[in-house]
Amino acid sequence: YDESESAERMVAERQIGTKSDRIVVWTVEESARLNRIFQVPADRITVSAPGVDCTRFAPLDRSEARSRFGLSDTPTVLFVGRLDPFKGVDLLLDAFAEIVEVIPDARLLVAGGGDAQQHADFGESLAKLGLHESVHRLGKIGHHKMPALYSSADVLMAPSFHETYGLATLEATACGLPVVAADVDGLRAIVVHGETGYLAKSRDPKDYAKFAIDILSDHDTRRRMAATCINRAEMRSWRTVACELADIYHEVTSSGNTDRIARC
Repeated sequence: YDESESAERMVAERQIGTKSDRIVVWTVEESARLNRIFQVPADRITVSAPGVDCTRFAPLDRSEARSRFGLSDTPTVLFVGRLDPFKGVDLLLDAFAEIVEVIPDARLLVAGGGDAQQHADFGESLAKLGLHESVHRLGKIGHHKMPALYSSADVLMAPSFHETYGLATLEATACGLPVVAADVDGLRAIVVHGETGYLAKSRDPKDYAKFAIDILSDHDTRRRMAATCINRAEMRSWRTVACELADIYHEVTSSGNTDRIARC
């Protein structure tokens, strides 16, 4: 999937790149793109990924979390995001169709918005695959309800074609939820293959399904990954990120440049 940028955005980003004394980016790949596309010197770019509020996003009892959404106790896959094509929603449904072949009582929760056409296309895909009974469209969920939603699931699916940084993925891991994600820059920075979930290198739905089934069907794997998810998320707590940014500001201001710091 190719999502082109507007000419206005390219001009604005080039101006930011040439006029800022320091640019803070979220991933190593993003740093390389700034250097390649806008010729921003590497010494003016610092990588500092976003953080998560670990006091808010933390594991809740699964049974209690499911009861808040009126969910029964059955293997649960979660998708969080808009129904945009670049989020990989077609791949998501194809992969889930493979999952229910092996785990018939599995369900998929879909949390997020989209325009009328996207909802219509999604509904048509459900009908084509015969998944209406297994897929629950929740619509937009309030931010305060997300910890319970993450805690109600067994695995998060993130099959995006690209992500600047998967904040929903980071929130999910803070709640102890393993992730099956596309091996793209903004998700690769969060998911550790084999430890906090799996990274799929292909766009084959069978690969995503295989990884998800491994987590759904193996309690020990799921429990091990959940513990690792929580520990790694704590490494990106708000306090940690705030300290990183404070150090960056201190470094720039101590060199006499106080007005031109940009965070992309």
